[in-house]
Order: sequence, then C-alpha cells, then structure tokens
Amino acid sequence: MISCHCEPRSLWRSNLIIKLGIASDEEQERPRNDIQRRGFMTDNSALSMIDTNIPIKNFGKPVIQTGSTTRMDFGSTPLPPAWIKEGSPTARSIPLARAEDNNLSCGLWDCQAGKFTFIYGCDEIVHILEGEVIIEENGATYTLKAGDVAFFPEGLETVWTVPKYVKKFAIFRSVREPLMDRVYIKLRNIVKKILGKK
Repeated sequence: MISCHCEPRSLWRSNLIIKLGIASDEEQERPRNDIQRRGFMTDNSALSMIDTNIPIKNFGKPVIQTGSTTRMDFGSTPLPPAWIKEGSPTARSIPLARAEDNNLSCGLWDCQAGKFTFIYGCDEIVHILEGEVIIEENGATYTLKAGDVAFFPEGLETVWTVPKYVKKFAIFRSVREPLMDRVYIKLRNIVKKILGKK
C-alpha cells in the first residue's frame, strides 16, 4: 500500500522535483545533505513500498509493449504557432506504448533550438536523453540535461528554451472518467435540464 503525505501545492512540487533528482538552478547549489533532509527517497516513497497482495490477472494473450529510445523514425509534431517566442523550433515525436484505456502512454519527443510556451494537457514525466532545455515556471528556472527527470502536472504553463537540441522520453497520464460514468453524467445533466433543475 502506498502512503501519501499531503503538502501545500508549491511545497509538494518543490519536494517532488527534489525527489526526482532535479532542482531549480538555485536549489542545485544546495549541499546533498539538504536534499536528503528534505526527503529524497525516504522509506515512505512508492519505490520502497511493495504490496504483496496484488491480484494476478489472466490476460489470455501477450500484452507487454516494447519500444526503444534509440529509434529515429520521428514524425513531425509542430508546436502551435502562437506558442513560439523565438527561433524556429522544430518538434518531432514517436509513440512507443499505450495502455488499453488510453490513460497511460509513453513516447519520444525531440526539438531543435528555439524558445516557446508549452502547456501540459496531461500529467507528464520526462527523462532527458540528449541535449539540454531551460524551463521557466512561475518565477522558477530549471535546467534539464541528459539523465535528468522531471514531473509536469496537467494544466501547467511553462516556457521552454532549447539552446541547440533536446530529446526526451516521456510518460503521459491522463485520467478520464470511465465511459459509463461519462454517459451517466451526460444523461443526468440532460434530465436535469429537461426538468428545469440546476
């Protein structure tokens, strides 16, 4: 069972960034023991807790999807023109795997030099594979280089500056209402509208 300690959003985000092994440029100057004091991989982390009562499912067919971060057959993924602030950043991507319910997926993305706004349409965890990016968010600046990992929550607006090139592996999580719940909510709202209830 995974336990979660709730903190104010700004503190939570700051601690999560430290736990994932990156920090803002200012925080990178702190001594390592300060990061340890702030909870880097404590005994309550998801990585240290294993539930031994996991029910085993019979899928009836192979379900493991594999991919490679060395693939080079990227497809064009243009940034919205209104997001581009400087240069001509050219973005490309490759989907690698997707869960059956479409709520979890992963892929590769790369981009050439430029500066642009990026607004997250779902939760995203990135692992920088090559290059470097400078990310601005609510007054904080983060520099991510090869080997760095970061978490971006859905709805976050950032500004990315890619000095030359950046390539990332990304995991996307989008939590959607199950179909039956969406149908129920829609029907309930229609009935309320017909009956004149708010």
